[in-house]
Amino acid sequence: MQPMRWILAHPIAVFTTAATGGILAAASFAVIAVELAPPSQLPALLLSVQWPGASAFTVESEVTQPLESLVQQLDHVTSIRSQTREGRAEIAVQFDAVANMGLMEVELNERMYPLYKALPAGVLWPAIQRSVPEELADLAGFLRYRLCGDQRPGELHEYAKAHIQKAVLAVVGVKDVQLEGGQPLELVVELDEKAVASAGLASADLEALQGGRSSLGTLWEAGAAKKVRFDGGYDDVEQLKQMPIGAAAVRLADIARIYWDAPGDVSRIRINGQNSILITIEKYPGVDLLDTAAAVEAALAQAMRAAPPGFSLVKDLDKSADLQRELTKLGHRSFWAVLFIAAIVVLTYKKASATLLIWGTILLVLAYTVGLLHLAGMTLNVLTLAGLTVGYGLSVDNSVVVYDSIQRHLKADASCPPDQRILAGVAEVLKPLLASNLTTVGAVLPVFFLSQDLQLYFKPVAVALAATVLFSFLVSCLLLPPLLLVLDRRGERAA
Repeated sequence: MQPMRWILAHPIAVFTTAATGGILAAASFAVIAVELAPPSQLPALLLSVQWPGASAFTVESEVTQPLESLVQQLDHVTSIRSQTREGRAEIAVQFDAVANMGLMEVELNERMYPLYKALPAGVLWPAIQRSVPEELADLAGFLRYRLCGDQRPGELHEYAKAHIQKAVLAVVGVKDVQLEGGQPLELVVELDEKAVASAGLASADLEALQGGRSSLGTLWEAGAAKKVRFDGGYDDVEQLKQMPIGAAAVRLADIARIYWDAPGDVSRIRINGQNSILITIEKYPGVDLLDTAAAVEAALAQAMRAAPPGFSLVKDLDKSADLQRELTKLGHRSFWAVLFIAAIVVLTYKKASATLLIWGTILLVLAYTVGLLHLAGMTLNVLTLAGLTVGYGLSVDNSVVVYDSIQRHLKADASCPPDQRILAGVAEVLKPLLASNLTTVGAVLPVFFLSQDLQLYFKPVAVALAATVLFSFLVSCLLLPPLLLVLDRRGERAA
């Protein structure tokens, strides 16, 4: 009990230290991220490699197995799964929670180069991308909108790409903006085989319409689609129709049908008779959901100011609204719980000071816990709030037990100095409280021995609960006694 004697002898130093730590911890409320749920998947990479024409057995022995051996040399790898089919193979590589995925991608690309030179001819360069499990695919986007208008879907897509996508990607915390539907319009040149033959054109005469990376559209020849590149500048379809073909006086319009189209569209959705495209917005994990959603809303409003007449933006999904509803429900329930417990404390002790002291220590405990969560890189979400809620009730127990024990000893023997009576009150309950709190913390320790997949779901609750319990014990036993000593001395002076 020697540390407790020092604390009771230096209450100002204790109050200053506790208040400073509380202010710093309370500042975490302004910066800690708020999410609907914590990241529920371990980082993973997906390798896709193609070998056209090769059998599944050949692909597995010549490509899949060497790639698996290469991946096993990386650090932080927890599991490797592969699936080989005719002409292609996919390898899913899962890493532990501390892996730096940017460095892993770079290292994998560096190791891949010497191996790729040893692979059989015809194997394409493996594609590497971040993997998202199918069961979590619906969590990729936290905001989803539909851009609607009377214009063609391609025009909607072009406007969204030029204005909305760029504006939203500039928002801090936004990871990606995906546009679905309304593929950009491109020129389609549909050759008439009979007209080509009648004009006496050879295949060499059509070389000006053959592929290239800077393609403008699609060429349909003998039922096969090819990309078109026009080296001379053609501003519109009418100019293109006058393009000379071969040495003969043949224009492109004489042998082909030319029109704008969006051949990449596989489906179209209309809302209230208008065409629409889907805009899905994805944020980085650990970024505040509410703040990011508000910033995206402002960016969208700014981008839509210059929209042509008839354009409208319809919200299709908003997970920030779901989080706001959950927080509102939690706030209402917490308010009534606080009111109920406060009423019990007032009726029990008949003192407003007792209620203020107990709730003051509880608020300080919550501030310390949130500060610790922020330092640990965690967020406020459904799981951490659940741990705080359970720990909140235990915090009340600790404060009430210590307060009640000290009050009984203060009233027992007036001849004994107040600090000795407070010391006796703390000593009476210290061991039982320490045992009960350590037992509670020990009950959640097995969570940290679970597999990493399960820890993603249970660790936030365990950390929030254990931190609240430990901070509650320390505050109740170290801060509440000097507070009661100062109040008792002031009461004696007033008397």
